[in-house]
Amino acid sequence: MILLWYQSRKRFKGTHYLVLGFGAQVSGLFLIFLRNHINDFVSIDVSNTLIFAGSIFHLIGLEQFVGKKRRSRFFYFAFIVIFFLIHTYFTFISPSIIARHYNSSIAYAFISSMIAWLLIFEAPASFRRSTVHLGIVYVLLIVFNLVRIVFYLISNTRDTEYFSSGIFETFVIISYQVLYMYLTYALILMVNKQLMEIIKLEEEKFSKAFYLAPYAVLLTRISDGNIFEVNKSFCDMAGYSKDEIAGQTTLKLKIWANESDREAFVELLTQKKEVKNMEFTFRKKNGDLLTGLISSIIISIHNETIILSTIIDITDRKNMELKLTEMNATKDKFFSIIAHDLKSPFNSLLGLSEILEERIAEKEYEDSGKVSKLIHQSAQKAMDLVVNLLEWSRTQTGKIEFNPEYLQVNDLIHECYQLFDELFKKKSIQSELQVPRNSIIFADKAMISSVIRNLISNALKFTPKGGKITMESILNDGEWVFQITDSGIGISPENQKKLFRTDESYSTKGTENESGTGLGLILSKEFIEKHGGTIMVESKVGKGTTIRFSIPLR
Repeated sequence: MILLWYQSRKRFKGTHYLVLGFGAQVSGLFLIFLRNHINDFVSIDVSNTLIFAGSIFHLIGLEQFVGKKRRSRFFYFAFIVIFFLIHTYFTFISPSIIARHYNSSIAYAFISSMIAWLLIFEAPASFRRSTVHLGIVYVLLIVFNLVRIVFYLISNTRDTEYFSSGIFETFVIISYQVLYMYLTYALILMVNKQLMEIIKLEEEKFSKAFYLAPYAVLLTRISDGNIFEVNKSFCDMAGYSKDEIAGQTTLKLKIWANESDREAFVELLTQKKEVKNMEFTFRKKNGDLLTGLISSIIISIHNETIILSTIIDITDRKNMELKLTEMNATKDKFFSIIAHDLKSPFNSLLGLSEILEERIAEKEYEDSGKVSKLIHQSAQKAMDLVVNLLEWSRTQTGKIEFNPEYLQVNDLIHECYQLFDELFKKKSIQSELQVPRNSIIFADKAMISSVIRNLISNALKFTPKGGKITMESILNDGEWVFQITDSGIGISPENQKKLFRTDESYSTKGTENESGTGLGLILSKEFIEKHGGTIMVESKVGKGTTIRFSIPLR
């Protein structure tokens, strides 16, 4: 019983009372067998009270075991005291062994009936399958004590010494020992049976939690990553069937995108025994990568060290975070342009118009044409910027229309080039067009024209006077490739990485202090990608820049 208590003390309440009860009863029996060596008070009154108190302890323990609300402790204490006083009275004041038998039998029958009722009728349904067998043993004890009472009533048995009693009392002593041995066996059986029920229930709970979990769960051997079991969510996430996973290792299936990640993860897990929400990249069956949060704990199954892991796919969340970061960068870029770059040409317009107004008022018309030209240039600059802003904002909200059509490449490039003819002459920049005739592409005219205009504008801005700009157009492997090369100031490798990004702004003054926002290249990249193409830059500081884009012919 002590071993049983030690093994189940954390699972069941009240088992310490069961041990205490058996200890009290064994002590009582031991005192009875020492009758000839100790005084009557100890061998009769104390011994029988200990045996009865053992039954009370059993009742308290079983109430706690099945989870029934306990009665007042005063009730149990009073019961033991009453039993002890009655027994003592019929030992020393009015000695009567028959009266003591009545006292014992009635008390045992009453307590046994309370225990039997508890185990058979009051125990919760989840316990009843385990407790009913023990309840039947207590019913036998009730019957036995009632038979004993009836026997004394009808047999007119005389008081005799306990160890000089007749056949019936001998039968009673032997029967008590047999019943209590059977009671001990039934009690152990009840605890073990309930323990098995709990284990079965926990296995069922674990099984349901494991297989029905909305996130991926797997059991792997820590030494080599051998997969013991996975749930359906893992199969759905990784793209494997359970048959494909059976007997494989995580390394053989290449579930870890980087094998070194598993080594570092296992090393950390071995040290801490448990890790939570570590972010790693995993690989699906089709080769796609996903970002997952893995939490793991080391457990032991059949003396093998096993890792129980859960993986939550946060790929969508990471993509959303990236998208939000880009949106915030876009917003910051937009407001930066409005606050600074768009403010500059309007300040120029206000200042120049004020000068023009003053000169007209004073009838000084000598420089009016020059001022008017500057006003026109500032207004054109503001207009170009506003057009870019509007086009860019439409791409961000998805409202820009994509209307591809068949276009003559030669006509498209010459049309864009003519818009900058005056600027080429003003900066004395030599231009060269290498465009094959009768080349046809399938593209959105407005978008491609905007891209070409932005690239020519940038090349002019950063090419000094007397420089050269070359524009080439070729058809290559089903793609139309356009590139523009200038002999300008060039771009450092660090700044080249910032050219097409909204989260890292890059703009610089032109060779004649022309301002820019960097928005044109960002917009060009989005338009080219809308066509399924790519755009790239090659540049060396002081040597010039080549920007090249390509789009599929269809």
